[in-house]
Amino acid sequence: MADSGFKTHKERHVAALLRSKGALNAAELLRIVGGDKKTLKRCLHRLCTRGLLDYVASETGTIARGHPAGLWSLTSAGARAVAASQGEPSNDDEVKSVTSIKDGQVWITTVVTMNTAADFRAVLADGELSAAASSVVRVDGESQGYLFVFDASVGNQPPDNLQAALEAIGVPCSISVVRDAQPADEFVSSVRTARAAAARALEGRAEQ
Repeated sequence: MADSGFKTHKERHVAALLRSKGALNAAELLRIVGGDKKTLKRCLHRLCTRGLLDYVASETGTIARGHPAGLWSLTSAGARAVAASQGEPSNDDEVKSVTSIKDGQVWITTVVTMNTAADFRAVLADGELSAAASSVVRVDGESQGYLFVFDASVGNQPPDNLQAALEAIGVPCSISVVRDAQPADEFVSSVRTARAAAARALEGRAEQ
């Protein structure tokens, strides 16, 4: 069986539940999984730290009457890990297609904060604005963001529509176009060539 990334039975159980039922809050998970609240909390945070779970806090402090704030859901890495733990074949071709970079692609990068997360998900929930994107990538760092990639063949309208919708709800975003995508070794070679040419030009000026 492939390495799923889960270290305990409880981690696998929690992730499998989220895959089958969708996003759940901690109280709902505790009712199904059982055990004590502290143990479940540690489990959830371990999975989140390893990039297998995502947590979206509620702006109002509660999701519904009697329920604690925040929803836990699987990331794409978490979904793949569940599939691996259940012996399902991996789809390496799909992963490669998501990470491919091509000239002419339009990239929209966003930063999603706790204050904008609910509106962000509401705007994108029906899928219309992101339907033309070739891939969507979640990026974690000092802040959480998303990268929407549109191939050149779709034209300018789909990325323009997405950018306008995100700006309307206060989600910071930037738009850029991929130019001259090349393997790293070719890039290094071109930099060395340019550097050598610049050095020769300076030598020529010094001799004059």
